[in-house]
Amino acid sequence: MRANFVAATRYVFQKIGRDQGLPEGMRGGGGQRGPAAIWGLDAKEYVQKQIPGH
Repeated sequence: MRANFVAATRYVFQKIGRDQGLPEGMRGGGGQRGPAAIWGLDAKEYVQKQIPGH
C-alpha cells in the first residue's frame, strides 16, 4: 500500500531513490504551469519543490 502511494506522488522522470527500492513514479509531467501559477512559481520551480532534496 505504501509503495502505491509513493509511486502515485512521484513524477515518472524522478530517479532519486530508485536504487534504494523506491518505485517508479506514476505522476505525469507537463501540467505544472497551472498549479505553479497558483503558488506564484514558474513550472521549473514548482517541479523542484515537488522533488525532495531540491
